[in-house]
Amino acid sequence: MAGAQVVDRVADILEEFLRSGPELGVGEISRALDLKKATAHRLLSALRRRNFLSQDPASRRYRLGMKLWELGSAATRELDWVAQVKPYLERLTERTGETSHLAILDAGLVLYIESAESSRSVRMPSQVGKRAPFWSTAVGKALVAHLTEDVLEGLVSRQGPPGVRDGEDLERLHAEMAEIRSNGYVIDYEGLEEGLFSVAVPVRNYTGHVIAAIGLAGPSSRLSPDELKETAQQVLATGREISVDLGCPLAALTPLTIN
Repeated sequence: MAGAQVVDRVADILEEFLRSGPELGVGEISRALDLKKATAHRLLSALRRRNFLSQDPASRRYRLGMKLWELGSAATRELDWVAQVKPYLERLTERTGETSHLAILDAGLVLYIESAESSRSVRMPSQVGKRAPFWSTAVGKALVAHLTEDVLEGLVSRQGPPGVRDGEDLERLHAEMAEIRSNGYVIDYEGLEEGLFSVAVPVRNYTGHVIAAIGLAGPSSRLSPDELKETAQQVLATGREISVDLGCPLAALTPLTIN
């Protein structure tokens, strides 16, 4: 049985428990899926060894196992986390008066997926649905700083800024990413876009991995560089709160210090 066919059969077996469970025997599985008994037994045994299925020692019938519960719980957390972040963005915007947003890395581009827009007449508008190269945004830099070097260089070769893509400034880019990882935040004052400031910090999930970044942006005329550092402290604190709420271990978080 080819690899892809095995995957299909395993998926068929698990789906059969949804249709006909909660307990099924080898004969029922083989008949329902038109499998030879020996094949069904071999696949069921493999799933049991990996805890995707459990087996009653008396009846020898199978049930869905705890590994599927773990995967389902992880999937639920991944689906729910964006809505979980929204109140934090709203509170950050309320405290600072500036637009906050949530972004992820999607197919190598920054994708803005949620925001809380400032009520001020002069403001950074919502960016939800917008895509941008990672190097052109603070949130993009906060995201890619935590990629492995080989993944980052692959991304740069496809979508990096011209100078870096040609290999001229790759060392400088790596140094900048290392500084971002060390600090835990990105502060930009009119460097990426004239007349605007932006601050971004990573968001980590229950594994400690970076899954998103939150950012705050507004007109630079409202804040001096020194005042921006005070605002950045609030963004960093919010990023930590979100990460903790998503189950991130405290040891994986950046201390609340803005240099």
